[in-house]
Amino acid sequence: MNSQPTVLIADDEPEVLNVVKRFLTRKGYDMVTAANGAEALGKSKVQKPDIILLDINMPEMDGMTVCRKLREDPLTRLTPIVFVSARGKTDDKVSGLNIGADDYITKPFELEELQARIDVLLKRNQNMIAVNPLTRLPGNTAIQEAIEEKILRKEKLAVAYVDVDHFKAFNDSYGYYQGDQLILWMARMLQEQGRKHSAFVGHIGGDDFILMAQPEAMPAKRVPLWQKGIPQSMQRAPCCWSFSCGI
Repeated sequence: MNSQPTVLIADDEPEVLNVVKRFLTRKGYDMVTAANGAEALGKSKVQKPDIILLDINMPEMDGMTVCRKLREDPLTRLTPIVFVSARGKTDDKVSGLNIGADDYITKPFELEELQARIDVLLKRNQNMIAVNPLTRLPGNTAIQEAIEEKILRKEKLAVAYVDVDHFKAFNDSYGYYQGDQLILWMARMLQEQGRKHSAFVGHIGGDDFILMAQPEAMPAKRVPLWQKGIPQSMQRAPCCWSFSCGI
């Protein structure tokens, strides 16, 4: 776990925000606050918190909707989410967990218990979910889980294996820094394509990526990604992009 994990808390009650923020700040967390669901969704993409605490009844966008949207985004689909809500019925808890939350705490709550649950989720996320340190995309464990989940649901599935041809030669010629920049650019392009089709994007490692979506969303032919925003320093690089798909 990072020495100072970032916690995003979204609640329309200022008192709750202030109390939790003060307590967790004293415990060594970096705190980000949001007063409604829409603000929470926006800050989650900019601040990239390590864990998100959501109230359910919030203006502009309720917590359930925020949770669903976070799980649909490849960049936040693995971020731990905890509902912190006054809605304490069993149906509410079950709905929250089924929609993608990792935990559910009812108000009023003990601050020490909240911290303990946060620490457990952060540790579990670090140990069990491999996230590529360069691109921050889901790694091998998360890729396997995503594929297995689709298979268990008997959903139609297309998986594209994406890599950079002659990547070792590129590194040898231009250096590892430029190689990392190429990988980051590749990840960004795949994320842009993935968002258009609600696709899962994973990073196996090195120059190897996975793109998973409904079969009809997969391109029928090679997609010229190199025409879209490649860094100027690499425009003359002797490499090309190749795709393989299996349905």
